[in-house]
Amino acid sequence: MVLDWLIKSALIIGTTYLIVQLLSNRLSSASKHLLWLNSLACAALVPLFISLSALLEAPTPFATQLLAIQVVPSNSYVASASVDSMPWMSGSVALFYLLPVLAFLLKLISSIANVFRINRAAEPALDLADLNRLVQLRGQQRISRPVALKYSAQTISPLSFGLFKPAIILPEQARCWDRNITDDVLIHELSHIKRLDWLTMFFTYVIACVLWINPLTWVDLRKFNEEAENSYDGTVLRLKEEETSYAETLLSIAHDIKGDGTPELFAQLMLDNNTLSMRIHRILENNMASAATHRFFAIPLAALALTILATCTSAQLMTTESTSRPPPEANRDSRGEI
Repeated sequence: MVLDWLIKSALIIGTTYLIVQLLSNRLSSASKHLLWLNSLACAALVPLFISLSALLEAPTPFATQLLAIQVVPSNSYVASASVDSMPWMSGSVALFYLLPVLAFLLKLISSIANVFRINRAAEPALDLADLNRLVQLRGQQRISRPVALKYSAQTISPLSFGLFKPAIILPEQARCWDRNITDDVLIHELSHIKRLDWLTMFFTYVIACVLWINPLTWVDLRKFNEEAENSYDGTVLRLKEEETSYAETLLSIAHDIKGDGTPELFAQLMLDNNTLSMRIHRILENNMASAATHRFFAIPLAALALTILATCTSAQLMTTESTSRPPPEANRDSRGEI
């Protein structure tokens, strides 16, 4: 079951990678972001769909038991004894698989705890100009939830987190930022909040923890995060239409990230040194024009998800039927044996 899940999840993510590569010039960053999320969601739902299909196709319990009594071959004791003689092997494999899962989940819990610790120690913004500007930008992006604005010396990159009561935490040096820089940062972080990225981050990371043995899962997770940042960079450019100014904003904030000693944080960090140069290059090349997702993109996305899950489920059913059907020789040998 687990091996089947890993193989099918690899096929799902590999198919998504091919789709993104083939349609790279036609898809926006937001569309690619949704495609990577869709692939992880399909990978997570594969066991559920397989279990449901098995329940629907399963024969009645009594018929199964009677059939098992009649067709058990005489040498089945040897096979069962060989399996039971090595119980430690299955236990070792399970332990090998579950220990990294627990380690990744503990890392996730620690990262979330660090975010809440920084949030408790952060100072709320008191400048009326910043608070009023936050309200204006929140209304511009149609965010109905209240958003807190805070400052902290324990973080260097601007970040946002939270679901029902989200918060934006700016580094301490943000008090001296120019108004344009503050606006760029707030627009970027509000875009994360608008699309519930903290929830989807949690969802995708948990899936990656469970499927840690599949390297394509981590590729999917990295692409998912990269396209999210590219999408929100495009949001800033659409609202302000100043590519050079926003690139300068990223560079000025990145200048303070050198020697970053911030602990691991489970939040939407605005700057990541691993992708910063690529993002600035895209901005200066004006390659962010199609950052928005078409409003009807959810329809083909849902159709793609259903097609993938239906294909995986039907493949499982065909495999089950082929393995459960005994060969003709076995049927002839079992006749008359009870």
